[in-house]
Amino acid sequence: MNSPVALAAAAAPIAASLLQVAGQIYGKAKEASDRRASEDREYKDREERRKHEREMLEAKHNNDLSESERNFALKKQQLDNDLTLTKQKYETELRKEEEETRRIEEMLKAGNSTLEALKLQEERQKKAQEEFDRQTNEKQEAFSEQTKILEEENKRRHDKAIAQYQQRLRELKEESEADRRKMEDIKKAEMALYAEVEDRLNQKHAEQREEIERRLKAAAEDRSQMSQQLIEQLKTAKDEMEKRHAKEKAWLEECKNKEISEFKSILGQLNDEAEKVQKVHNEKMIELQQNLRRELERGEQLRDARMTMIQTQTERMVIINNLNDSTTVQQPYRLIFEKNNRMKSAFDKKTLDLRLKGKDILKARKIKESKKEYSTLLDEFNEFLRNSYDELVRDIASVRSMTQLEGHFVEQAHNALENIHSQIRENFLLELDEVSCNNLNDTSFAKFEQNIKKLSGSFEKLPVLPNALDQLRIASIQMASQSVLSVQPSTSANLPIQNAPSSSSASQVQQFY
Repeated sequence: MNSPVALAAAAAPIAASLLQVAGQIYGKAKEASDRRASEDREYKDREERRKHEREMLEAKHNNDLSESERNFALKKQQLDNDLTLTKQKYETELRKEEEETRRIEEMLKAGNSTLEALKLQEERQKKAQEEFDRQTNEKQEAFSEQTKILEEENKRRHDKAIAQYQQRLRELKEESEADRRKMEDIKKAEMALYAEVEDRLNQKHAEQREEIERRLKAAAEDRSQMSQQLIEQLKTAKDEMEKRHAKEKAWLEECKNKEISEFKSILGQLNDEAEKVQKVHNEKMIELQQNLRRELERGEQLRDARMTMIQTQTERMVIINNLNDSTTVQQPYRLIFEKNNRMKSAFDKKTLDLRLKGKDILKARKIKESKKEYSTLLDEFNEFLRNSYDELVRDIASVRSMTQLEGHFVEQAHNALENIHSQIRENFLLELDEVSCNNLNDTSFAKFEQNIKKLSGSFEKLPVLPNALDQLRIASIQMASQSVLSVQPSTSANLPIQNAPSSSSASQVQQFY
């Protein structure tokens, strides 16, 4: 079939592809803007979380350090109080022994004792002295051992808490509560133990006092010497305890300084990481802005090409409208229509290649290679559209050289084609999803195919294929009488029904096809 009607048939899918490319460019620009806003929000959220964690770590470390210092001071004060209490008890016993010695001396002066009684008393006093020394040493050793055990236990617990400090950041609150209850239980146990030890000491002291009252009748000098040795031992024990406490305090200070230096090192690493992330973010934003600028420039070019295509189609429709009154059909029309049919077949094939390639990208889930290949295919498709447009321009020029058109036919056909393309363009922009080769998924690609089908259906409204001239004749009558295609009143009112093609000319066209 040879006729300029093929110009409209070939121009319709080309205009559709141009509108499709423009929509994809707009989708890419909006996608880049949304991605940049999302990355900004994620970066701010990460900064807030890191800041909150640093504050919690600092507060926890300061609380643990102050708690350790308070516990150490309390234990030291408690040991000092125990030492003072023990010293007071021994001083009381010393005074009682001196009183007993004085009574024995008075009894000796009264002559109530004999030499054998004195020897026996001396022997008893010696045994009592040995027993008292042994018990005193045992009590001192038990007291020192208990104090050492408590100190080692507190030290071990503190070291264990420090070792697990970094591993249990998310459970600090629960562990702190558990440690608090545990410390309360230990404190209660220690208080119960101290009470039990105190009761036993009181009981033993009572028994010793009874034994001393029965056996010690003399030896004031030996008692004085024994008391002096005991005071010296207590003083030595106190000095050793103070030295040990000073050493432990220095060790705790060293641990505190070490933890502070480690914390500062971690903060420095986090700051370096934040700077690297910010640098990468800035580079990515610059790249996105450059891509957006290139896409906008490309969109402007495609929009100009689309407007040129619309004007070209308008000129073709003028030619088709004039052919309604034509009584002769020339051979060049057949050649032009055959060439346009070949162009339409090539357009359908390239469109199918694009859609199949998009599905392959969805299946492969790749990557830069598939997207690059798809982008190359899009460039080839655009080159094909430009070549097709150049051929259509040459065809229109040849048709104009063979056809004599009246002015009112040119204006009326231009208005009709403009209204048809306006409807198609609005439907396309409303239905087309924001799909690009950089963001394809199952849902968006299915919607993309669905919109392509709807767009193809909209282009069927154009006068194409064998019945093109007859459809144009019907459309011209409807535009003039009912304004079905929403033509402006100032334009449609100037289209007379009398200018519609006659039945004879329509039959001639059908005979030609």
